[in-house]
Amino acid sequence: MPISEKKRSGAHFNLFDVILILVIIACITGIALHAYFTKDLTETYSETANISFVVSGVSEKTADAFCVVGASLYAQDSDRIIGTLLESSYAPLFLDLENAEGLLVKAEHPDKKEITANASFTGTWTDDGFLIGGTTLAIVGKEMKIYTENAVCTIVFTSVSK
Repeated sequence: MPISEKKRSGAHFNLFDVILILVIIACITGIALHAYFTKDLTETYSETANISFVVSGVSEKTADAFCVVGASLYAQDSDRIIGTLLESSYAPLFLDLENAEGLLVKAEHPDKKEITANASFTGTWTDDGFLIGGTTLAIVGKEMKIYTENAVCTIVFTSVSK
């Protein structure tokens, strides 16, 4: 008796096919995530807010470099222009220190300065307040890392207005 052979017909599904399908799915997911996370980079924000802020504990050299009216302000986390410095000044930094009698007194720090400034920031107004660059909520007391062409610092918002 002859041994009968079974012939396979049709497509075969193997490991290479699984890897190819996973690579295609990963590419599609990557494109979708890229579009989702970079959509705000192409948006332009036409609304502005005047925000006052302070920068404490900087050297006089940094204060001189930062206090350039008209300088562009950049967000350190996104490297995008978020505003323009309208006015700024600096003065000696005063600290609360305890004297020999145990009372708190104000004393001037010999090397550090405190910058007070006002800038026009771009973003959008929402029910919660002003979003700088559409992402960072500007509220009094909040810190934000920014930089100019000449200096890097952490600002603390003191007022936000239209």
